[in-house]
Amino acid sequence: MKDKYDIHLKVKLKLLTALLVFMQIFFCPSEKPLLAQGVGEPGIQFIMVSFDQPPSNVTVQKAPLRYNKKFALSFHTDDGIADVFTVGFPFFTGINTTGTNHPGLFYTDGCGNDISFKLSSALFSWSRFNNEDMHQPGNGYGTVSWPQLELMYQNGCGIYNHGFTSDAFTDLPFMRYSIQRNESFIRRRLQNTIPGGVRTRVFVNPNGATNYTPVAFNEGYRATFRMGASDVIPNDGVNVNAFSNWGGNLELNRQLAESVNVQQLANQLAAVSNDGANMWMPIFTHRIIEDYPQNAFFSDFNYIASTYGKNGQDNIWMTTEEEILNYLHVRDATTVSHIVSGTTMLITFSGQIPTDMRYYPLSLVIQAENANITVINIIGGTNNTHSGTGQNNALINLSWDGKASVNLFELAESHVVVAEQSPTEYNGLVAMDYVFMLPEGPQREGLKNRLCALTSINYDPGFCTSCDFDLGMDITICSGTCVTLEAPDEPGSTYLWSSGQTTSSITVCPTITTTYSVAMTTSDGCEASDTLVVTVLPALVFDLGSDLSVCQGETILINGPASSGYTYEWFANGQQLPETSSSLNFVLNETSVIRLDVTTENGCVGSDSLTATALPSPIFDLGSDRTGCLGETILIEGPVSAVYSYQWFANGEPLSVTTSFLQLNLTDTVMIRLEVTNFNGCFASDSLWVYVWDSPEVSVTPESVSLCEGSAAINLTASAMFAESLLWWNGVTLTENQFVPDTPGVYELWVKAFNGFGCTSSDTSFITVFEKPVITLQIAEGTSTICAGDTIRLIVSAVGDASLLKVVWNDTDTIPMNGQSSVFRDFILSQSATIKATGITAEGCSDSKTISITVASPPIISVSPDTDICLGDSFTLQAEGGLQCVWYQNGIQIANGYITTVSPPETTTYVAVVSGGSPTFCTASKSVTITVRPIPNVDITASSVLVCSGAAVTLNATGASSYLWSGGQTGSQIVVNPVQTTLFEVTGTSIYGCTANDTLTIKVNPSPDVSFTGLLPVYCQNDPPATLTGIPEGGFFTGPGIEALRFEP
Repeated sequence: MKDKYDIHLKVKLKLLTALLVFMQIFFCPSEKPLLAQGVGEPGIQFIMVSFDQPPSNVTVQKAPLRYNKKFALSFHTDDGIADVFTVGFPFFTGINTTGTNHPGLFYTDGCGNDISFKLSSALFSWSRFNNEDMHQPGNGYGTVSWPQLELMYQNGCGIYNHGFTSDAFTDLPFMRYSIQRNESFIRRRLQNTIPGGVRTRVFVNPNGATNYTPVAFNEGYRATFRMGASDVIPNDGVNVNAFSNWGGNLELNRQLAESVNVQQLANQLAAVSNDGANMWMPIFTHRIIEDYPQNAFFSDFNYIASTYGKNGQDNIWMTTEEEILNYLHVRDATTVSHIVSGTTMLITFSGQIPTDMRYYPLSLVIQAENANITVINIIGGTNNTHSGTGQNNALINLSWDGKASVNLFELAESHVVVAEQSPTEYNGLVAMDYVFMLPEGPQREGLKNRLCALTSINYDPGFCTSCDFDLGMDITICSGTCVTLEAPDEPGSTYLWSSGQTTSSITVCPTITTTYSVAMTTSDGCEASDTLVVTVLPALVFDLGSDLSVCQGETILINGPASSGYTYEWFANGQQLPETSSSLNFVLNETSVIRLDVTTENGCVGSDSLTATALPSPIFDLGSDRTGCLGETILIEGPVSAVYSYQWFANGEPLSVTTSFLQLNLTDTVMIRLEVTNFNGCFASDSLWVYVWDSPEVSVTPESVSLCEGSAAINLTASAMFAESLLWWNGVTLTENQFVPDTPGVYELWVKAFNGFGCTSSDTSFITVFEKPVITLQIAEGTSTICAGDTIRLIVSAVGDASLLKVVWNDTDTIPMNGQSSVFRDFILSQSATIKATGITAEGCSDSKTISITVASPPIISVSPDTDICLGDSFTLQAEGGLQCVWYQNGIQIANGYITTVSPPETTTYVAVVSGGSPTFCTASKSVTITVRPIPNVDITASSVLVCSGAAVTLNATGASSYLWSGGQTGSQIVVNPVQTTLFEVTGTSIYGCTANDTLTIKVNPSPDVSFTGLLPVYCQNDPPATLTGIPEGGFFTGPGIEALRFEP
């Protein structure tokens, strides 16, 4: 596989290195020079893509739009009005050079890089024919200046040819001149922007005149713009994939921004860009501030950026028309091929692409099946980006410089030849611009002289005269110094330095060797320039160190750089010191700026300085000696400063206190000293004596106690030693005192003891008085009179701020509150009672309430006794007692009254409820159970139901306990001998006395008259059998020797 891959790679590399170049020559015999428009191969040699495994299939496609965006929108302004730079440029790019503060509008390249929106300026250069440059800085025309245009172009914005002047004459010579001259003049003014100057490649028809289009094409422009040219771009935009001749000459449409809803236009372009369509629409205005106008401009593009830019869907390509056209041309002119071998894919490029375009971009979309991309290696191009590593798809954005280099001399000479062959003023002025672009020298001078020999042409003033000047010899300075550069100060002359300054002399302070040039234009139009190199020698850079802060009067040592070739000068507050060595010992009596100047061998002087601050020692006084009582704490204060540190001493021993004050607990007479040190180590000290007197001793009991609000007063007792008098908090001076806890709170009840030295001591009893709770005890529903056995619900609620912990019912049953404000308890009472509830707080404080409940006796009730009945029978229920009665069955009322008759189908319990009188209407109830006995299932069976008269028949009865037959017999079985058909009936009685009947009919047949013949009275043994004949027929014979109808003797 490796050999096969190497062969493929070598073939591709050979194809990449075979460049086919041809020239298309456009010739206008008398009006323009012979121009060569070349073509070249794509600037990407090849791309190598590696996969983690061999893909089953890979596609490589050219993106319809750069960065594979969904749709494109472009915007430009006409006439070169200044607000394209002061408003549009900073708003789009975020480059704020005019005091604005716009963040910029951005989309991304799909690979993580932000790209700002771009716009273009279509401009003419003169206010009228060959009169005045409209774009010189400060010209007062309100137009964008050449330096501003240069900055825009360098940041990707476009510059378009709009004709040389505001005139839109349509005679052929003028149109050719207007297009050619504006191109040459822009190129002349912006020749330092890029090598060869800025060459406009997009033409915007003045006043939309269609006559300019073929002339522009003949002048090498491949794109012109005018409103209404809708063959390629309709008013609603063009699908860039549906048009196939983006490399041809294109007259393109554009929409006036203030005449359309730009936001809706963007929405429409985005919506239509589906199913293989990618839309583009150019829009323009003249003045952003006044015509668009500005607020609408901001609103439209803020919406577009937020919806379709980086922070939105990121699917818009918002750039210049020139970049879009260049991309489409490159896209259609480039053939992309790829070969996959194992885990490697080689992508190669071929095609014929013009070499006079500004942009050479191409975006590729790679899609692999069953493999992920591991490496993308691009050979050739500039500013390439890609994404997709680790994925099965990738976006590759390519860019290269395919523009042919420009030979300025050949360009200028070709136009000089045209002017010589056709010496019109138009041809001469165009040639003059290209000659102006040449550097000073014999070639420029020769071409200028050839043009100036054409005396019929009015060149720019001074073109044919010499105003050369010399900036002088190159200059050498030391780093960190400045120098003034001077051109001749000629009245009426204008100047443009390479640094952008416009005065005749400038002061520069370069940090590196720099070449400066200045172009001077005299009042009569003569232009000249010169160049001067300022060589910057390195100056010694050293550091004396940080500023110092030391105590006043101390000696400081400062060291400079040491070298035998250096000379040294030391200064203190600007006064030179006698020291000439690299080190300085200096007694600091006051704050001083110390500077050292060091001169190196090349004569350059390096300098550095530092400030040495003389810090005074702290000045303070602790005051006079102090007295105090034993056990007291006194405060001794030193000076306060954030930069001080402190050390206290007692009788010479250091204390642990490091604050500006000392709280001293007096135990004995002591000498206190304080040392105060500044942040720089300077310090001072002071001391005083503290004399200590004995203090009385006092204690109070109890030390602390907790009480409930409203409880009994508490006695406080003070015990004192070495005291002459006492004083309580409430003015009492006795040893005993009382406190009444009538208000909740925390009380510090102090007593002070005094002696003859004025010393005091005190003690405090801490009394906490907790709030007494207040509760309510209420009946949840109803009155305090209930019937015996009823349930009554009582509710306890807390009133006020006290929070209850629990409730105790009748001093026995405790229910926790659990954070609730109320609890309830149900009581079932059989007799009248008084119920007590006590609410208790967490602190043990309580409140009790009672409620009396009257229990009324129920009425006395009597009912019928329980009884048995047979199924189907009825029974009368009776009750007595109370004032009224209601009967219930299974909880359902069946009768209202004391007596009712029932016939239950099964055993049933009936409840009688009688109620008493007002106010309780108490009730009593009793039940009666009626047991329902089943009816017996009596059945008669007979030994035969068809008999002969007088025959015996046995009758059997079942289903009951005892039986009574219709003939008076008893028992379950009887025998009868009916002589005629007879109905027999029996009555059966169960063990519960329930009866039932059954009947049975016995049919009696009469006896027939029977006779037979054929039988002799006597037979002998061995006589033959005799046949018997019976009357009537159908009978049968029985007896010894009878077999069927025969008798065997």
